[in-house]
Amino acid sequence: MNVGMNRTGIIPEKALKLFYYLTTLPGIKFKGLHAYDGHIEDLNLADRTAHCEKEFEPVEKLRKNIQGLGYPLPLLIAGGSPTFAMHTKRANTECSPGTFVFWDKGYQEHIPEQSFLFAAIVLARVVSLPDETKICIDPGYKSISSEKPLQNRFYFLNAPHLKPYSQSEEHR
Repeated sequence: MNVGMNRTGIIPEKALKLFYYLTTLPGIKFKGLHAYDGHIEDLNLADRTAHCEKEFEPVEKLRKNIQGLGYPLPLLIAGGSPTFAMHTKRANTECSPGTFVFWDKGYQEHIPEQSFLFAAIVLARVVSLPDETKICIDPGYKSISSEKPLQNRFYFLNAPHLKPYSQSEEHR
């Protein structure tokens, strides 16, 4: 289900028609729904909870519509790391948070109610010293995501006073 991240899935309001079609296909057995809400990252827990509930209203309506047709309440697999605690309260739901396994400083700061410890550290090597105020490191091209603001991508565990200046696929 596309619940607002706009990365994959069908919007819940159009999914009942797809469900009907699936029931006509030989060899296909409907097992449930999947909805990923990784875009819900409100800092305040109450705001995040309200945002999650609003995004999942159409999903819950779809589940009830399917149940109303005589099928069991569909299994729902849902939840990014910031919201999986909210989904634990839903009936017939399995949570699928992914990042909590590799909890990082950003999650620790923005989701304080989940007190996981850091589970992964990226080791980087110093490639060069361009001048007295800069170091050039190479942590690996895919190890640090570039989707967050630059100041939130790096935290130098043994040198927290250092701040990132730029990130590039050539050097960091």
